[in-house]
Amino acid sequence: MRPIAGYPETGKDAWRKANDAIFEQAAKDFNTEYGLKPGDARYIDPQLMKAWAMVESGGSKEQFLSDPFQVNVADWAKAKSDLGLVKGKAPGPKLGTYAALRWLDRKGHKTTVLKNGTKTTVYLGLARAFMRYNGNSRIDKNGKPHYENYIAAIKKLHHS
Repeated sequence: MRPIAGYPETGKDAWRKANDAIFEQAAKDFNTEYGLKPGDARYIDPQLMKAWAMVESGGSKEQFLSDPFQVNVADWAKAKSDLGLVKGKAPGPKLGTYAALRWLDRKGHKTTVLKNGTKTTVYLGLARAFMRYNGNSRIDKNGKPHYENYIAAIKKLHHS
């Protein structure tokens, strides 16, 4: 994978490429599991994952190597335990990547129970998935909610 602009991968910063193979395999496994192809709304490419990981933890070697997507940090939810996560325990890059992808995917879906008891689930799109994954609605200095800046940062790094 190519380096992410602004996040060098040489010398003392070589650790930033340590998870590349994990991201590549996790994206492949996720896409295969759900039968996703490039162009599908839920398709995940490894370069997007790398950009996402840099936004979440790319400035911290410790975070990047212990929980690259910060999936198991402050916002514990019991539902994360069925992804293999344990409250307060850093999952490591492999489990953290697996869990983050599936948590992101869950955040991208909305289930509605109809009056007759039937459940219907729709995919809200990757941007909404990231918004709900981050969940931080505080207003940043630019006057936008934090999650909007979060999504913009990931998109910018993904395409840089």
